[in-house]
Amino acid sequence: MVTLRSVRGMNDLFATDLLLIRKLEQQITNIFSLYGFNEIRTPILEELSLFKRGVGENSDIVEKEMFIIKDNEHEYCLRPENTASVVRALMQKGGIDDQFNEKIFYLGPMFRKERPQKGRLRQFHQYGIESFGVKNPLAEVEVISMMDTLLQKLSINNVELHINSLGEQEEKLDYQKILYNFFINFIKELCDDCQRRIHKNTLRILDCKKDACKKIALSAPHSLSCLKEDSKKHFDEVLHELSKQNIKFVIQPNLVRGLDYYTKTVFEWIATDNLGAQNAIAAGGRYD
Repeated sequence: MVTLRSVRGMNDLFATDLLLIRKLEQQITNIFSLYGFNEIRTPILEELSLFKRGVGENSDIVEKEMFIIKDNEHEYCLRPENTASVVRALMQKGGIDDQFNEKIFYLGPMFRKERPQKGRLRQFHQYGIESFGVKNPLAEVEVISMMDTLLQKLSINNVELHINSLGEQEEKLDYQKILYNFFINFIKELCDDCQRRIHKNTLRILDCKKDACKKIALSAPHSLSCLKEDSKKHFDEVLHELSKQNIKFVIQPNLVRGLDYYTKTVFEWIATDNLGAQNAIAAGGRYD
C-alpha cells in the first residue's frame, strides 16, 4: 500500500489557517495601499538566469536552495524571492530609468530547497514591497515606518529592529577584503559552508547560523568602519528620521543580507522569542 504525503516542508492549508492568512493579507493590503503602494503578481516560475544575475551566483540561494526545472536547453526555477521578478516585470513592461518612480507590493508563495527547520519551510508565503526612484534616505524610512505600523496593527510586540549600512558597492568590496583577511585566520574553525564562502562571498559568513561561526563573527571588523562620507551621512539621516518617529532600533554592525544586490541600509526585525536560529520575521534594504 502506498501512503501519499505532502512534500516535506510544503504544508497543506486548511480553513483555520486560511482565515488567519486572509486577515493578515487584508491588513497588509490596507496599510501598504495607504502608503501609496500598488499590488503586482508575478509568475512563480522564472528563468534561472534571472536569479543568477540578480541575486548573485555565489549566494546560498542560487548555489544550494533553488528548485530547478530543466526543459531541453532551458533552465527554469521556482522563485526563491520576488525582488528580481518585480524588476524583470517592470523592465519588460517599459523599462526603468533615472526618471522612473514606482511603489509596488506583492504577496504569494516562494520556494527554497533547504532543510526544513523551525521558522523555515520549503514553500512559504512572503509579503514584500519595492520602492523605485527615491535616492534620499526617506525611502528606507518610509519602508521601515510602514512595517512598524503593520506590526503595531497586528499586535506583534516581541520584535527588535536591527539596522546596519553596507555602503556603496565599492565600499562593500573593500569590506569583503578586510573580512577575508580576518576570517582566513580561523578557516579551520569555520563550518564547511563558510570555508567555501570565504573565497566566493566572504560577507555571507556573517550570516551563518552555526554556533562556531557566529562566535568568530562577533569579533569580525564592522562594515561601518569602511563607510565614506556620503554613506555615513546617508545612514545617519536614516537613523535620525527613525528617532524622530519614535521607532526604536538597534545598530547591528555585522548585519548583512543573504542577497548580493543590497547597498547602504539593511535591516531586519528579529523575533525575541522562540523561533529558533531563523528568527528574522521581516527584512530588507536598499539596492541601487
